[in-house]
Amino acid sequence: NGSGTLANAIKAIEYARKNGARILSNSWSGGASSELLRKAIEDTEKSGMLFVAAAGNTSNDNDVTGNFPASYPVSNVIAVSAIDNRGRLATFSNWGQKSVHIAAPGVNIVSTIPGGGYASFSGTSMATPHVAGAAGLMLAQNPNLTAAELKKRILNSARPLYGLKKRVITGGMLSAYHALSGVTPTADPNDPSRLKNVTSYSLSTDHNYEDGASLEHRIHIPGAKKIAVRFSQFSTEVGFDTVSFFDRDGLFVGALSGAQDIGVFSPLVFGDTVVIKFVSDESNNDYGFDVDAVLYE
Repeated sequence: NGSGTLANAIKAIEYARKNGARILSNSWSGGASSELLRKAIEDTEKSGMLFVAAAGNTSNDNDVTGNFPASYPVSNVIAVSAIDNRGRLATFSNWGQKSVHIAAPGVNIVSTIPGGGYASFSGTSMATPHVAGAAGLMLAQNPNLTAAELKKRILNSARPLYGLKKRVITGGMLSAYHALSGVTPTADPNDPSRLKNVTSYSLSTDHNYEDGASLEHRIHIPGAKKIAVRFSQFSTEVGFDTVSFFDRDGLFVGALSGAQDIGVFSPLVFGDTVVIKFVSDESNNDYGFDVDAVLYE
């Protein structure tokens, strides 16, 4: 039923360890830090097992508030965030620049269900098995790989994504191809910070913006093929007050919400025009945003 006890979690880990499992896929979390659970994971480390764990689904920074078992500082643990099909961190996913290692697909993932059939689910619990599965493929290719080698190859072969910078240790998503082939992944071609041309631009909300505020603004750069907007400040009520980005034809490209790092970029928009739409709800306003530049090619 999607719940359980700490005691049974430890029993499950011990069962896998005693029966010679090489990889543990842990799509579960909850509760405070436990020395008993940490000891069980340390035992798997000594036994040469890889411990893949879901980062959690509460939109939190695990560097600030740990989510267990993913946040135990044991060397065989890989903590996994979730991304959507655009390569963006899922809105529900926990992250951690120092404590979450990598991201994997975790939004609308089709899976088998008890009793037969299939269903679609979202969560870091859906992202975690992608990483464990890639590790399984690597062991099938080379059964002599140690847990440390599996972890190192998975992390070193992560495909860089701009949206994962300062969100996970690798700054990238799982790539089974790169992990298995040994080919080095290239830089993210859709990283807006890599655009060559920069022009100053000024656009701001009220500070603080009002409840029920709205703003729509169109930026047109003649001849541009790619555009991104840079924010010098950005802070809105996370999940409720959102800045959305559209191309010239009205196609939704992406959105930002919450407190963002200084110098954050919009998603990359293809074409010569980006449309910015900001909408807030009727409660809990915040600073808003300031645009200071437009980048383009």
